Amino acid sequence: MSVQPPVNPVPPSYNPNVPPVYYGNAYTPYDPRWPHVVPHMGFYPPPQPTNSAAIVALVMAFVVPVVGLVIGLVAMSQIRKTHERGNGMAVAAVVIGLISTIIFVGLFVSILTAVSTTSGYYG
Repeated sequence: MSVQPPVNPVPPSYNPNVPPVYYGNAYTPYDPRWPHVVPHMGFYPPPQPTNSAAIVALVMAFVVPVVGLVIGLVAMSQIRKTHERGNGMAVAAVVIGLISTIIFVGLFVSILTAVSTTSGYYG
């Protein structure tokens, strides 16, 4: 009589001393060595929402730079407290608003200086 193989043979790669196969952030359920490992539903936390004030600040930094600067500072304060996303947008709004405001104030002062030093008549 010949020897029959077992009905449910253990895969040849099975070794209880070997840790499970790790792919990125979750164990795969398709690993034959670890059939009891299943992926967890909701393994990743939900992403944080983006701060709406940061979005408004970035848009306003191009339209009305002073308003974008102020809203950007407010958004940075809110993000620090609530841990929302959008800090980069708020910082960009502050930088763009500040640089644009400096440029506009410089242009305004130079135009006023040019107008005040010229005579009011051609003569």
